[in-house]
Amino acid sequence: MAKLAEVDCHIFCAPGASKDICTLSPSQNHDPTTPSHPTTMEASITATGLRRAGGPKLCDIPYNSRTTVIEQLPFQELQPILETWKVCGSMQSMECTPCYDDSAEPILTLQVMVDTPRDDSRENWLQAAQEMHDLLRRHGLGHVTVDIIDWRLKVGPNILICEPTDAIFSKWDMVRKRILDSVDVSGFQMLGCYRMGYKDVEYKPTILITVDPKSERNWKLAKQDVNNILNEFDLSMVDVEIYKDRSIFCARRPSIQSEINSRYLVHTREGPRVATIGHSVGARDSDTYGTFGGWLNIRQKPDSEWEPFGLTCRHCIFDKHRQDALISESAQEVDCPTYGKVKECIDKLTETVSYLKRGEPYRTLEQLRVDGDLPDDRKALWRNLRDLIKSHEDDLTHLHSYYDLKTYRFGEVWAHSGDGTTRIMDWALLKPHPTRACPSNKVSFCSPLSIRK
Repeated sequence: MAKLAEVDCHIFCAPGASKDICTLSPSQNHDPTTPSHPTTMEASITATGLRRAGGPKLCDIPYNSRTTVIEQLPFQELQPILETWKVCGSMQSMECTPCYDDSAEPILTLQVMVDTPRDDSRENWLQAAQEMHDLLRRHGLGHVTVDIIDWRLKVGPNILICEPTDAIFSKWDMVRKRILDSVDVSGFQMLGCYRMGYKDVEYKPTILITVDPKSERNWKLAKQDVNNILNEFDLSMVDVEIYKDRSIFCARRPSIQSEINSRYLVHTREGPRVATIGHSVGARDSDTYGTFGGWLNIRQKPDSEWEPFGLTCRHCIFDKHRQDALISESAQEVDCPTYGKVKECIDKLTETVSYLKRGEPYRTLEQLRVDGDLPDDRKALWRNLRDLIKSHEDDLTHLHSYYDLKTYRFGEVWAHSGDGTTRIMDWALLKPHPTRACPSNKVSFCSPLSIRK
């Protein structure tokens, strides 16, 4: 599985971000018995306005995280700091590792995951992070990093193929050749051009470079060299992003395990009726699955009508122990997305809703509301958290309906490459049901019902 982490000239910045490193003095009520050395806090903002603030040791993004327990963490004292600075987010203690290196020493982190459409406090994040870390230091927890982050940055950008209308589309071969001929590419692992962006943010054509995590090059210089080439081709509107990558880049970083660990997946209100590149595909009612490769139009005779067929690998549909060599055998029925993937999304979303309800500050605020004691100055915070939970509950209702109606049923295997004894030829053509015959070859790795690699 490919794993990325940005290594642009600002190691901890989000893609396209500028960064300020601020050494702020401890707050006025700092305990004089606590070591007085100042804490380095960092703030970054992407070109598209996504923010992050915290310190002293922020994990490279995107990152994987695992919930942990920090003894004596003063949640009841930390929450008022967020309220004072009007930061609306879910606070939890995590162990974080960069996606490109799961074996790295985990960074113990107090994470505040913010859903920015419901939050208007973005200018205050750095001050809030500083006060929170000051409080942690007074409790002997100065080794814990504070990370206030837009949830989209933690997950990482969505990456799609470029469109023919993009200015770089017709020039890409020339631009790529120029980069390879004139830029020092030592440490490069992949050079490509994609549309990159985040949910609710415009997707921009972007040159994406993945590099060896062990390389100690100054990637700021490499990025500037590529930008200079773009300017030569009148392509200043194209961005450049450089990421650390443990292996060859493959469209989307998070593994299935990182999806399970993530608390803020983007869920669709309805399961897809249109199967497209990246969706999960497998045998009917199977918990295992592979990747839907796209659509082909085929006609069996010169005078027959063109028909749409799905394409995938044979081994994604047939168990390796089966010997289904003859196409005349009873056709194998297929799901896309798969039964197992839909169940996985339902289970994950159920877990997310449960976590938000039992977590702070929502649990305390909800109890105060039930008792009729919710202060006026906390009603907005309760309402924002409740709206977030309600949104996830609505998503869950739609996914349950999609699952119960078996809308994920796709069709059947129409032809395939043989008995599975060789992988030299490994393909299967899928004939869709009429209700699923909606060809689309757009890449869909950003869907939670897709395969993410």
